[in-house]
Amino acid sequence: MSRCSPPKTARAICEKLRLFLEEICCNLCRFSEAAEHGVFPEEVRIAQESFLGTPQAHADIRVDVSDRLSYFVEVKYGYSRSQIVSSLARKTAQS
Repeated sequence: MSRCSPPKTARAICEKLRLFLEEICCNLCRFSEAAEHGVFPEEVRIAQESFLGTPQAHADIRVDVSDRLSYFVEVKYGYSRSQIVSSLARKTAQS
């Protein structure tokens, strides 16, 4: 029986937690939009891993509500500040 080294185990736990937080954020966006703008929750469209038009650039969450502008949510739990800046710079870079 092999055992994971602590750093590998910590990374796996952090990744699972990040995915869980992403799911919670999707639900928060859906119900927040419904409450604030008087739409039904099912009218709030949520897309995860939404392509941003640049190779290998995806937003964690895209939120679309009827006639309003779409917006994006990034969940970066466990990332260092430099990783966050690097990720956002890569995703928002002009090609």
